[in-house]
Amino acid sequence: MSNFFINGRYFRWILFSNVGVFLFLQVALLILFFLQNDALVEEIEQGWFLSSYSNPGELLIRPWTVLTHMFTHVQFLHFLFNMMVLFFSGQLFQHHFGDRRLPDVYLLGGLSGFLLFFLVYNIFPVFNSVSSVVMGASASVMAVLTASAVKDPKMKVRLIGVFEVEIIWVALALVAMDLISIRGGQNSGGHIGHIGGAIFGFIYTRYIFRSGKNMGWIDSLIGAISRLLKRNPKMKTVHRRPVSDEEFNTRRKENQKRVDLILDKISRGGYDSLTKEEKEFLFRNSQK
Repeated sequence: MSNFFINGRYFRWILFSNVGVFLFLQVALLILFFLQNDALVEEIEQGWFLSSYSNPGELLIRPWTVLTHMFTHVQFLHFLFNMMVLFFSGQLFQHHFGDRRLPDVYLLGGLSGFLLFFLVYNIFPVFNSVSSVVMGASASVMAVLTASAVKDPKMKVRLIGVFEVEIIWVALALVAMDLISIRGGQNSGGHIGHIGGAIFGFIYTRYIFRSGKNMGWIDSLIGAISRLLKRNPKMKTVHRRPVSDEEFNTRRKENQKRVDLILDKISRGGYDSLTKEEKEFLFRNSQK
């Protein structure tokens, strides 16, 4: 657990973003409760300016909600369940893929869930007369969980601390529940979004990660934001011989190959089976 928090820089960024938005909305709701402003309370309970929409016109006015909705929770149980699953599946994901890939899957899984929700609500007649609002990290969390389950499907997990099952059955059961629940009319858009996130998690493990493709633009964006927020009072200039593209690509392939071997070792024997040098190597590469 302690290693997880020490090494999980991107995990902390995701978790604290969710917690921060949730607390901000709860404080706003409390203030409006004291002021008896029921109209604004109702707006915030719908996600305010952070949740996203199935209606193209509303989405066009607030395009940023395509991203902000996946960090937005208003109901406590919704928030608690998503954060519990994120905490559990995030640890598994780090063991298999490393910390730096977590934002890729979280953000693109959330976007995939939103895209499926948006398309279904605007294509199929049963939803054409309905304008739906979507919020929450569920699609992103499903992407993270599914990616981990597909990577190591036979890994045993305990449900409610009692029942031991293979993680792939947990992921399949959640997807099946979402499929069954769409017709119920209660949060149909949310269930559709969950399935979209799960589809991306499957595609990521089976095709994107296996092919060695690097979605580094998200990593670069977060790194740039971190550098802007991080003070650096001293500037140091170091002169080095420029590295050719061939040398750079060779080193990157060698590092990636070793990272994959270490991750395979973790999947077989767990994190504790690594040597001190392997742990340090994995930590250094997860920060790049």
